[in-house]
Amino acid sequence: MLASKIRVLPLMLLPACAFFELPDPPEPVGEEEKVAAYSPEEVLAKISEALGLYHSLSMYSQQLDDGFTFYPYEGLPTSSPWGKETEKSVVSEILMGLDYSISQPSKVDFVLNSLQRFPDSAFARVSYSMVFVLRAEGTFNLYGYSDVVFKRLSDGVWVITLWRDFKDTAMSWGEFKMRYR
Repeated sequence: MLASKIRVLPLMLLPACAFFELPDPPEPVGEEEKVAAYSPEEVLAKISEALGLYHSLSMYSQQLDDGFTFYPYEGLPTSSPWGKETEKSVVSEILMGLDYSISQPSKVDFVLNSLQRFPDSAFARVSYSMVFVLRAEGTFNLYGYSDVVFKRLSDGVWVITLWRDFKDTAMSWGEFKMRYR
């Protein structure tokens, strides 16, 4: 009698095993999946996710207007601005260089310091802190702030048209990207 109870007990515990399983990770954003943002705040959140969580160039580039211009910190030796295609190329190089052998090869945080919203545009001052761990070069901690101009498209989706980077005391986002330009 005791032997039959011992055999039944493990069968009763099987459904409880699912309780201890880890949840499935979020689905990666596919290259063709549209990731629209419907506010300037959501655009910044999508960029943070694209660079820090999903490591998705597609998700990142969808937040940029076709006429996007990036202005690196003016104090850099070569500080000429660049457009969306160069931006995609630079960010692609960064994402390909991440050290995916560690659990979090990048982390991107934005703080919205101010936001002026107009019917079809917005202007924001954004502080950021970013960490990128690259296979060949180690860890980079980036801090700075940026002026960001957003545009609302006819379908209600918001995108960034201009990003002007400013250097704080550490390496800036623009200074870091210049390494891959």
